[in-house]
Amino acid sequence: MRSKGLTYTLSTLPLLILIGCTSTGPSSSVGTILVSIDPQKIIREIPTNYLGLSIEKESLNTGDYSVSDKKLMKLFKDLGPGILRVGADTVDEMSYFRRHTPWPSKCGKKRTLKRSELHKTLQFLKQTDWKLIYGLNLGCFDPNAAVTEALSVQKLAKDRLVAFEVGNEPDMFILKKRRSDDWDAQQYIEQFKTYHELLKKKVPHWTLSGPGIGVYLNIKTWFPPFVEALDSDKPESLSSHFYPMVRIETNPEQPIFPSYGHMFSKRYQDWILEQFKPGIAQANQLGVGFRVSEMNSVAMSGTKGVSDSFASALWFLDYAYAFLNAGVDGVNVQGDISVLNDIYSPIQKENGQLIARPIYYGMLAFAKSAKGELVKVSYNTDQNFVAYASKEKSGLLHIVLINKELSKEVKVDLPLLKLLKEKNVKAFALRSPNLDAKNISLERVEEITSSLSIPHHSALLLEIQ
Repeated sequence: MRSKGLTYTLSTLPLLILIGCTSTGPSSSVGTILVSIDPQKIIREIPTNYLGLSIEKESLNTGDYSVSDKKLMKLFKDLGPGILRVGADTVDEMSYFRRHTPWPSKCGKKRTLKRSELHKTLQFLKQTDWKLIYGLNLGCFDPNAAVTEALSVQKLAKDRLVAFEVGNEPDMFILKKRRSDDWDAQQYIEQFKTYHELLKKKVPHWTLSGPGIGVYLNIKTWFPPFVEALDSDKPESLSSHFYPMVRIETNPEQPIFPSYGHMFSKRYQDWILEQFKPGIAQANQLGVGFRVSEMNSVAMSGTKGVSDSFASALWFLDYAYAFLNAGVDGVNVQGDISVLNDIYSPIQKENGQLIARPIYYGMLAFAKSAKGELVKVSYNTDQNFVAYASKEKSGLLHIVLINKELSKEVKVDLPLLKLLKEKNVKAFALRSPNLDAKNISLERVEEITSSLSIPHHSALLLEIQ
């Protein structure tokens, strides 16, 4: 597959190593980083369906997701078994195959998802071994219509269906003018419970995921009442969305301003992960998963030079592992194939041709390196650097080293490599001339020693037999 000079062949890609770059300031240490791997100390099992994509519900009517599109099918398959979330804003603006039922006037625009198009998408998911999280309209409060839709979707999707979501980003309904200014978590829960009770009565074997809030800072206030409203029914997962930066922010000093420094800021990332901890803890207490069901680098469709650049590949790899290590069970990257203003889309059509943007390759790097079980990695440094490792049942060990410094290399000592013969180690470097570059080269690294120099804005993945 080739896209704007970005090439790879899966048969020659036993391991991707991505090394990220950038920092918000100078590092306080420039010494060699000693990285120790202990394959016997298991942190957690890596969920099979950890990776996913999130799309607008309305995009199903484009016919993009079809078994006739072999290139798109390959792009999905190369990421391994994943979950497609059909959601986003148009969930709360659409009806479903309302042949004879009038659309309530209070609901504004009428958009209808065709049953035939949903069927095509489900065939696509079956062929690519992906599953489905499906959003139901809460923006237009119509529980009976939602149940009718859920029954139809369940019948079509069968074992492809993971869960239903009720509404999209309910904590942002005021901003999106879906509710009056007094809307709050309690009012949401009252309406959600109506849907919940009706789904319980009329839809067999239903499962819910939620609340799918848009602002992760609301986890503390929106998760507890959501769980309480479910009563004794366990959701498939608790979920929140995640956008660390916002396109319309104009103050460069604000951490939500789109910049490379903010993308790779260790301080900002540590603070973000702290905000997710209460939700992850609550999911653990319930014995269910926690999913970041919609995420990307910059909210409101992304920022040019940031969301569509090499930096986005490094950003995703970094956060995918950080979330995994923190206890998250899956992430869904937002984007749509045919929505041309979606700068952050992993897969997009340009001039009628399907391409994979740089962030897709961050996803691919994760898919090829995060397998089996996450194992313990030890190191101590003040430099903006992280390392992760995973082990497959076969004993195959994957190591990912990420240098997030802005403009300098880091030196890493990996004693494990001294014990191995050269033929037992494979490595690839993912490089680009600049963080804003669209062209990414993936090159085999022929000579690997225990002392590694990892350049800024480059990447390397190790596979050890």
